[in-house]
Amino acid sequence: VMAKPTPYGDSELRDTILTYFRFLESDAAGVRPAKEAAYRVLVEKYGVRSTGSYESKCQNISSVMESLGLPYAKGLKPRGNAGAKLRLLITGIAHERGLI
Repeated sequence: VMAKPTPYGDSELRDTILTYFRFLESDAAGVRPAKEAAYRVLVEKYGVRSTGSYESKCQNISSVMESLGLPYAKGLKPRGNAGAKLRLLITGIAHERGLI
């Protein structure tokens, strides 16, 4: 029986969202972001999930971005499985950056 994954903590979620926003900045600059390397940084920092888990979370972030009428990162097709906490944090960061 596989262990149930632990929920994302606030700092892990925030770091994942900030990583995602760096992907957006790269896209805007016409530079391909090093997503796998960025996911590995999160894996090493938190040690609780795989690079694939972070990619899936970024697809959830894309879903929220799309629902807010904002662009989402290239190559991270929206996956509609975003919780209320994720939506709240993304909205806050988008406000901080003047996107909404």
